[in-house]
Order: sequence, then C-alpha cells, then structure tokens
Amino acid sequence: MNPDSSDDFFATARREWPPVFGVAALRELAPGIIAPGSVHNAISLGIGPPNRKVNSRVILERDSFLSWLLNRPRVSKRGGKNAGE
Repeated sequence: MNPDSSDDFFATARREWPPVFGVAALRELAPGIIAPGSVHNAISLGIGPPNRKVNSRVILERDSFLSWLLNRPRVSKRGGKNAGE
C-alpha cells in the first residue's frame, strides 16, 4: 500500500461521504476497509466510534467515524503468532 494512499482515502471520504450514515452503508462506502460487523462489535465492546441510535439503527457521523477509523485501537487476533506473550 502506498504510504499516501490512506491519506487519499481519508481525504476522498471527507469530501464525498454523506455527513451521517448507517453502519450498513460501510459496505458501499468503504468496501474492503472495514466491515459493518467489525464496527458493531467495536461499539458493543465500548471501543467503537461515536454513534447514535435512530429507530434501532446505529448512525455514524462522517468526521468522527473517520477520526476513529484512523486512530482506532488494534486488537491482535487470538491464537496469532504473538498470542500468549
């Protein structure tokens, strides 16, 4: 991945994404970047992006979501190479 490509992604997203969107919209907005299920899981764990619930749907604000995505905590996968260290 080109070092500037993440900057391009975030700049493009800030320009082109709607100001608010539902988590399910990430399938189209950020395919291959983050899955809606990952965002729901992070929210459930209390480490997700700022959000609101409207009619039982989780709504995200573009700028705060992108800031969270850029700075989100990384969790190593269970059973990985460094597990148990």
